Amino acid sequence: MISNLNSKAIDILKSNNIQVVINDSDHIPNMEELINLLQEYNILIIGVKTKVPKEILKHIKSHKVIATLSIGLDHIDKEVRESDMIQVLNVKTANTASVAEHIFALILGLKKRIVEANEISIKGGTKRDLSERSNDISNSSIGIIGAGKISREVIEIAKQKGYVKTDDIVVIAGGASILSTHTEGSQTMNRTIGGVLKI
Repeated sequence: MISNLNSKAIDILKSNNIQVVINDSDHIPNMEELINLLQEYNILIIGVKTKVPKEILKHIKSHKVIATLSIGLDHIDKEVRESDMIQVLNVKTANTASVAEHIFALILGLKKRIVEANEISIKGGTKRDLSERSNDISNSSIGIIGAGKISREVIEIAKQKGYVKTDDIVVIAGGASILSTHTEGSQTMNRTIGGVLKI
């Protein structure tokens, strides 16, 4: 179990007669160490920094549970996620609101050119030195690709301001001044977006 698990979560596990062993360091187990942990324990709670490769499967002889404290599962190989020997659990709604708000913080940063303005200010420049004039989000349209929980939260925030588009991917990419993608990256996706935006 990772070291920074919330104490309330630990109490819940213990109240269900689950013996808890906590990793008291920031060490990320390599594949050999991961195999040893899975052979010793029935349940393994990990973070996104712990990679779970498909090669571990040939060493697993009994049913195990791997719980990851994340929404995404990219750090766990598909073969592991689909294995009959290992049940993979994730926290599907964790940080949904926080991530959506972070997305708008990034959009604001880009539209207001905050990073560039900060660097110019440190060097003694003024807003006239900006490579581009800053803009308001309220004068923009936002295209959102994806239909997951984070996308829906972003849409709800955007709806409150009245600048959201929901349509086919090509229409969105061609008609929106801001494009936020919430899907797993792929060459097809990149070619589609790149073709529309001519990049």
